[in-house]
Amino acid sequence: MAIRMGLMATLLSSVGASLLLMFNVINIITPVYIALAFPTALLEIVLAIWLITKGFNASEMDAITKKRITKC
Repeated sequence: MAIRMGLMATLLSSVGASLLLMFNVINIITPVYIALAFPTALLEIVLAIWLITKGFNASEMDAITKKRITKC
């Protein structure tokens, strides 16, 4: 649930920041732009830490690869 909310916040903030930049409402390095880009940065940091600490499940990756091979 938290990851979905983070992804939605990231999508909305990046679209909002892009539109504001496109119409010259804000500049690239302003507190407003940084505040809009913060959810994206936070999501990337949390995801990186989560992947480093938890790691990838190698057996799950092998199972997915085998399923793809057998479908072809």
